[in-house]
Amino acid sequence: MITLTRYADCPFDDPAISVDELAAFATDHLERLSANNPGSVFTDRITETTTALSAFDDAHTGDLTALGQRKAQKLTKNNFRETLAFEVGKILGAVIAQYGDGTPEVVECVPQGRKVFSTCRDDEVENHLDVLVNGVSAHEADLGAALTTQAEDLRDDWLAIYAASEAATGAKTATEAEKRAARESLQWILYVNLQAITREYPRQPEMVTLYMQQHLLGMPADDSDPGNGGGGGGGDGPSDSSSSSSSSYFESSSSSYFDPSSSSSSSYPDMPPSSSSSADWSSSSSSAP
Repeated sequence: MITLTRYADCPFDDPAISVDELAAFATDHLERLSANNPGSVFTDRITETTTALSAFDDAHTGDLTALGQRKAQKLTKNNFRETLAFEVGKILGAVIAQYGDGTPEVVECVPQGRKVFSTCRDDEVENHLDVLVNGVSAHEADLGAALTTQAEDLRDDWLAIYAASEAATGAKTATEAEKRAARESLQWILYVNLQAITREYPRQPEMVTLYMQQHLLGMPADDSDPGNGGGGGGGDGPSDSSSSSSSSYFESSSSSYFDPSSSSSSSYPDMPPSSSSSADWSSSSSSAP
């Protein structure tokens, strides 16, 4: 007998199932559910699945958009930092020209040297630029207001770039959470659909393959599956990247629950009779998409 607690597990929660595999499976499943909806018994499931899949798709797109923005802002920040020491050197050169190298005025502007602008952490750059601005402005009478403005502009440019980079990172964190929630919702909807299918077709595990192409989740495809190779990407082969680990739930129960060849009534818990037709699968497989 199959352990009863296993039915409380949602097989679609397997972390080995990738985003792309889940999307391909859900899209294919929705097409099959819409095409095989006798007496509109699955209309509610189609509506909920459509909503969940759309939310998941939107969340995934939003997360990818945030990823692009974060990478772009990070690249801008890194490019700025690569040239920062050089730009500081321009300002420092004017100070050296006025007072000479190694003088107190120079040390006042860059007490830790120019190299620190290349080696310090991002959140310390503002501090070092503030010191530079303060040092230059303290000797503005000799150095001129233009040099003070140059130092201030360099600092302000950094503050704007750094703020944008941090904001993009925060936005990416938010979209990750949204995508995670949308994914979990879709996974549960798929599990509810699986239960609805088995309820509509009691003791007919072969009917699951009409609606759900398990190999799209990374499971090796079973050539004997009557519905294998149907629409919505059903003919695509399994992904090698997660096929071994994503099969943990399915393989342990497929021999007595999902395997079409297992027809013994003792393999299933007692279920009430269904009003649906339980015609032999061989007579209806030709209608599978």
